[in-house]
Amino acid sequence: MDHQGRKEIDEALGRFLDGEPEPTDSEILAGAIASDPEFARELRRLLELDDLLRQDAEPDDRAFMESVRMRIVGRPDAGDFLRRFHRLPVAPTAPSRAWGHRMAAAASMVAAVLAIAWATQDRWAPRPTPPAIEHVRSKVESPEPSAAVLTRLVDARWEPPSVPIDEGAALAPGHLRLRSGLVQLEFLSGAAVILEGPCDFELLSPDRAVCHRGKVRAHVPPAASGFTIATPDVEAIDLGTEFVVNVDERGEGKVQVVEGVVRVHGSRPGSPLREARTLEAGQGIAYGPGSRLRDLMGQPTGFVDRSRLLRMESEHRRRRYQAWLDHSRALRNDPGLVLYFPFEEPHTWERTVRNLAGVGSVDVHDGAVVGCLGCPGRWPDKSALEFKRTEDRVRINVPGAFDQLALVAWVRVEGLNRWLSALMLTDDWDLGEAHWQITSAGELILGVALPNSRDGDGLRSPPILGPKDLGRWVHLVSTYDRRTNRIVHYCDGRRVAEGPLRVPMALRIGPATLGNWQASPGDIEKPYRSLNGRIDEFAVFRRRLTDDEVNRMYELGKPSS
Repeated sequence: MDHQGRKEIDEALGRFLDGEPEPTDSEILAGAIASDPEFARELRRLLELDDLLRQDAEPDDRAFMESVRMRIVGRPDAGDFLRRFHRLPVAPTAPSRAWGHRMAAAASMVAAVLAIAWATQDRWAPRPTPPAIEHVRSKVESPEPSAAVLTRLVDARWEPPSVPIDEGAALAPGHLRLRSGLVQLEFLSGAAVILEGPCDFELLSPDRAVCHRGKVRAHVPPAASGFTIATPDVEAIDLGTEFVVNVDERGEGKVQVVEGVVRVHGSRPGSPLREARTLEAGQGIAYGPGSRLRDLMGQPTGFVDRSRLLRMESEHRRRRYQAWLDHSRALRNDPGLVLYFPFEEPHTWERTVRNLAGVGSVDVHDGAVVGCLGCPGRWPDKSALEFKRTEDRVRINVPGAFDQLALVAWVRVEGLNRWLSALMLTDDWDLGEAHWQITSAGELILGVALPNSRDGDGLRSPPILGPKDLGRWVHLVSTYDRRTNRIVHYCDGRRVAEGPLRVPMALRIGPATLGNWQASPGDIEKPYRSLNGRIDEFAVFRRRLTDDEVNRMYELGKPSS
C-alpha cells in the first residue's frame, strides 16, 4: 500500500473514531480489509481491545453492538457500510471468549474501522520491545477477572517476589503477601477487609478468600452476606456482620465476631472444629495444631478498625504529601529543569500556571489555562487540573533545540476514548518537533517530525494502560537522547520500552499544548486529541533522566507507599 493510500485510510479512521465519517469512508475502509486477510485479523483483535477499553468492564456483546450503532447512526452511507462489512469472513483466530463467537460477524463488520493502526503504525516509528524490557502491564491484551480493589494503603511493604501494588489497583485472584503496614481491600461482592502485616492472604473470588497467616478484619454488609474467609483449619461464613480472623506462624488461629452472626465449620478432615457452629457478637473460637478448641468471650482486641484506619491513612497521606513537596522544592533548583508545573498555586482568575523551574528556565514563561477546572490531585491537599471538554488545555512555549530531553507527568487517565490522547503536542509538525501522547490501546508514544515528510520518528511502547488503570494516578516519563540515539519510555518508575532513532536530530517544542491539540487549518486528520483525565505535575528537562532518577521521582510522588 503506497503512502497516499495509507494516508486516506488513516484519515477515514480518524473521522470515524471522532463520530464524523464522510460518505466515502465506508468504501475506503471496506476495500482495505477485503484486500488483506492478515490485516483483517489484526484489526479485529484491536477492535476487541478498543471496545474493552471503552466499556471498562467485562466484554458485553449488547454494549458492543450498541456502540457500533451509535457511531454510524444517521449517516447516509450507514446501510451500505453495514452490508459491506457484514459480508466479510470471520477471522479464524477468534478469541476464546464465548462472546467473541456470538458476535463474530459484527466484529468482522467493523474491524477495519477501529484499528487501522496496524497498517499505519510505522508512521510513528518501529516498535522494538527488547527482551530486557519488562512489560509492566499487559492487561489490555489479557484482562483477568477481578476479585477485589485495593482502596487504602498505610506504610505497606510487600514480601518478595510480590510486586508492589498501588492504591486503586484491581486485584485478580492470587496471593497478597504483606510484610508490614495496613491494606484495605474492597471485594466486588461488597465485603471489605483490612489486612495487617505480616499477612499472607489469598483472593479466590469476589466472595471468598483464605487467610494463611496474619490478622484480618472483615466488614460485610447485608448485600455481601455469605462472604467467606477460610484458614488452614476453619471457614468463617458471614451472615451480615463484622468479624476478625487471626492465624499466627505456629498455625494457631482465632475467629471472633464483632457484630452480627458468623457460621464456622472445619475446612479440612481432622480440623479441630468437628461440628459447624454459629457465633454471635462477642463470641469466638481459638484453635491450634494438636490443641483443643476453646471458646472466646468478649470483643476482640488488637485489631485496627475502619475509623482508626482512616485516621492512620490521613496522617500517612499528610506525610507522603510533605515528602513529595520537599522533593518538589529541591527539584526546582535542578539546572537541567526547563519547565515545571507542580500545580500547587490556587487557581485564580488570572488562569495561569506558574513555571517554577529555577536557573534552567531562561525564556520559558508561565502556562495559560484554557477551559480546565481545578480539582484534587494525588493527595487531598494537592491541586490538579482536569481535562474533560474538547477545548480544555494549557498553552506553553518552550523555545530552543535540545539534544537531550525528558518529559515527565503525573496523570490520572479517566478514559481512552480518543484514537490519540494528548499529553504534550507542539502546535505544528515541523522538523524535530515532538508529539507526546497515549493511544486508545494504552500505548505511550513520543513522535518526532522528520524532514520533508509527514511521517515521524520516535517510539511506541507496548500497551501499558488498560481498563483497570482508569482513574488511577500513573507516572509517565519519556527521555530523548540524540547523543546515544535512544528513546526510553517509563511507567510507574520502570522502563517499558526503548529503541533507536532513525534520524537523530535536535528536539524542539516551541508553542505547544498540554492535554490537547489544535489541528492546523485544513488538516482534518484526527482533529481531536483532547485528554480525558487530570494532570497534577508536569516537567521538561533539557537532559536525559537516569533509571534511578525516574524511580526516585515515582517512589516519592506516588500517592501511597
